[in-house]
Amino acid sequence: NTTQEMNAKLKDYLSIGIPNIIYVDSENEIVTKFHANGSSMIYSFSETFAIYNDLTIRMSEVLV
Repeated sequence: NTTQEMNAKLKDYLSIGIPNIIYVDSENEIVTKFHANGSSMIYSFSETFAIYNDLTIRMSEVLV
């Protein structure tokens, strides 16, 4: 998907009430977590972050 297509999808998902969207950019090894309130957080693959409530993940341990 192009950047424009991804932005449209993110906007659509958030508009229908999806509370969190996690976008993985494997080429640049970053993860962006978008929140329903419009905020977002960017994480490197080496960082641990919550994907749902207390469930955490570190992408460097998942993607090899």
